[in-house]
Amino acid sequence: MTHAPHCLARAARRALAAGVAAGGLLLALFAPAAGAEEAPAPAPAASPAPATDVSPGAQDARRAMAAVGDLRPKEKTFNLDFGAGVKVVDGADSDRETFFTFHLRPDLNIPLFGTSLGAGLNLEIDVDHDLHVRDGMYDERSDWLTILRFVRVGHKGETFYGRLGALDSVDIGYRTIVNHYRSDVDFTQRKVGAELALDLGPFGFESFTSSLSYMEIIGGRAFARPIRAAAGAGALPIVENLEFGGTYVTDQQAPGRLLFDSPGKPAFDADGHMEATWRPVYAWGLDAGLPLLPKSWVLQVTPYADRSHLVGHGDGRSYGVIGDLKDPFGVDFNVRSKLERRESGDEYIPGYFDATYDVDRFTWPDLASLTTKRRALDGVTRARGIFGELGVSFLDILSVDGSYLDMFGDADAGLFTARARVTPLDQFQFSAEYARRGIGDLTDVLRVVSDQSYVRARAGYSPWTLPGVVGVWLTVDFERAWRLDKSTGRFEAIDVITPGVGLNYSF
Repeated sequence: MTHAPHCLARAARRALAAGVAAGGLLLALFAPAAGAEEAPAPAPAASPAPATDVSPGAQDARRAMAAVGDLRPKEKTFNLDFGAGVKVVDGADSDRETFFTFHLRPDLNIPLFGTSLGAGLNLEIDVDHDLHVRDGMYDERSDWLTILRFVRVGHKGETFYGRLGALDSVDIGYRTIVNHYRSDVDFTQRKVGAELALDLGPFGFESFTSSLSYMEIIGGRAFARPIRAAAGAGALPIVENLEFGGTYVTDQQAPGRLLFDSPGKPAFDADGHMEATWRPVYAWGLDAGLPLLPKSWVLQVTPYADRSHLVGHGDGRSYGVIGDLKDPFGVDFNVRSKLERRESGDEYIPGYFDATYDVDRFTWPDLASLTTKRRALDGVTRARGIFGELGVSFLDILSVDGSYLDMFGDADAGLFTARARVTPLDQFQFSAEYARRGIGDLTDVLRVVSDQSYVRARAGYSPWTLPGVVGVWLTVDFERAWRLDKSTGRFEAIDVITPGVGLNYSF
């Protein structure tokens, strides 16, 4: 056995000690002077105030849970992106394919009753040299729903939030059950899902479904602040924001055991879907958390505890703290962090519905396996580990965040995710998303392009602007994803590279 887990544990303890010391320094720097009237908090730059009267502390609690990983840029009222390029799809076990690709993506964002309304379409088509549409693009009726990129009301962490469209980062509660779930890791099966959340102060809920067509994963969390409900808003500062939550999530179409046409080759039905014995997965959890500091302080600290259970299998416990440093220097600089201790029993996988779940559900722990994640639970043994997350944003120039889960001694449960958006000048742009499963130690994180990785990146340069506000863009897109090879019955990692040129109009 290597010494990496012990070194990581020592490093985590040292980081926690350094964080406590830094927190004490920040308290001394940013707490209001004794006897002085608290200054109003800086106005949030990203979104307007909610219409419903919810206590500031309650809003801080919700935003603390939603803030880590929130990388949305400042929105424009209208944006229209048109482009064309050449898409090269290169699979590890299949021939290289080349397509001409065209897209039209209009976006609209407008103020609405104290919040905002957004909508976007993705009119995209890939054709080969014979003008045949790429297989898997519009084969089923449900595929046409993917033209709807999103319809959104509000933002995560506000009083009301609703969204229809592709899901790229769904979190429920403190993320011990649903952690950064996304619905687009399978290149040939894009889904249209939904999110809905409401925070009325004394109580509220958050919920989602992975697919409106198949209704596979469905779940949510209800929460209550009983002290606020009993005493009223403002009667008992800080403690009134003590929050209790309950989570329930299920995958009604989770594959239990794959069916085979021949040894080593899974069977497919008439619609081209993998055949299996379907065994639904059920998970529930209970949690509690309390923001400790007044909302006027630039430093926010929220300790929490969480227990979750996979029905018919095992359970896990976690406890940690969320820290949020809100623009201490008046230059729109923000830091978001989370540090958590996790303990998992036998037959339990933390963050079961995560960024790579749509592939994991059929092949766990790697692409060579023909064991489903549901069935693999029977062989999982107890483990302890840490989960950490850090995010930094500065103006509308830089946003970076990453998370790392290390269950000491269980390489299959390790997961790393990261996202970045950099726009140093108007004519340059770069964005990237990265998820890596099967993390045994930190060196695996550096193996970015592997069979265990999902990667999406875009680099763009605008050499000139046409009269008005129409920019001409040269772009290169890269995606490392997975797709199901029906000839072998296995998922394969693929690389998709798309150089292109486009026009962009916005105001």
